[in-house]
Amino acid sequence: MAPNVTSGPSSVAYQDEIDKSHADEASTKKPYKMEIVWRNVIIFVFLHLGSLYGVYLAFTSAKLLTSLF
Repeated sequence: MAPNVTSGPSSVAYQDEIDKSHADEASTKKPYKMEIVWRNVIIFVFLHLGSLYGVYLAFTSAKLLTSLF
């Protein structure tokens, strides 16, 4: 059975001890610029086209019982 702990120690004992130096760094960061990785786009296009071809073959070339299995 899990222990019944209602309170636990925290890493900050007092409100004055909170380090606020990282708050300034977050506001000065440059906004993230998304880049399209064309290699991944091409790979995903081929994978999706292959899956569509597989679905086409499953319904046109294979027996119905095989597709249902």
